[in-house]
Amino acid sequence: MSIYKVTPEKAREMIRGQEAVLLDVRQPEEYLEGHIPGARLCPLPELEQRASEQFKDKTQPFIIYCRSGRRSILAAQKLEQLGYEVLYDLGGILDWPYTVVTLTDEVILEMSAFDHGDAKRIQHFMKVYEFSRMIAACECIDRKTCDILMVASVMHDIGIRPSLEKYGDAIGPHQEELGPDYARPMLEKFEGLSEAFIDRVCYLIGHHHTYTNVDGDDYQILIEADFLVNSMEGEMDRETIRSMMERIFRTKTGIRLLKTEHDL
Repeated sequence: MSIYKVTPEKAREMIRGQEAVLLDVRQPEEYLEGHIPGARLCPLPELEQRASEQFKDKTQPFIIYCRSGRRSILAAQKLEQLGYEVLYDLGGILDWPYTVVTLTDEVILEMSAFDHGDAKRIQHFMKVYEFSRMIAACECIDRKTCDILMVASVMHDIGIRPSLEKYGDAIGPHQEELGPDYARPMLEKFEGLSEAFIDRVCYLIGHHHTYTNVDGDDYQILIEADFLVNSMEGEMDRETIRSMMERIFRTKTGIRLLKTEHDL
């Protein structure tokens, strides 16, 4: 018998000590909503193929979990049949008492590394992210659209650095031109993202300074959140801010925040 039950406490100790490979055998959309830090996505239907491609050493220990514990034991049994020798069944993430990491958390870390040494730029995208999150919550947008928005809000200015390098400026059109080509390979590194998801994030990055033909809640909220921060950080007079509010703001929450921010 090579399958052992493991408690969350012991599993955390093993994960921190890098004593085992941590496998999440749920579906990609479940993984993206929140997973244990360091987990590799390996959906149960694809387990045999992925294991043969990625895990050649059958003596290394594995910790396996799913949502409730049903799929984790099935995955452990399958790996045992394939000859893997040391398998720990953690059960379900529902019983995990510690924090989990989301896709947005991982994107924030990647973008912080991308903008390393530029605290103001990192602070900027964190503020845009938080305004986007708040507006989305108050406007009750659907979860899928919100997930796209959260990632785009963190990555929206990824084109600034390449624009400065190529053109010597960071004007909106140059950011929109160059940003998607830098965003796509970064997004492709994350497990579980669909092409449609990546395409939409890149589209938003390539249009976040374009205020016409706004075609979705994610687009609308992103431009509002970005302007909320830009108007806070820049030197804009009240009439310019009021004019932009009338021109581009559509959500009740965004309008309320802008009015409060500038006492309009």
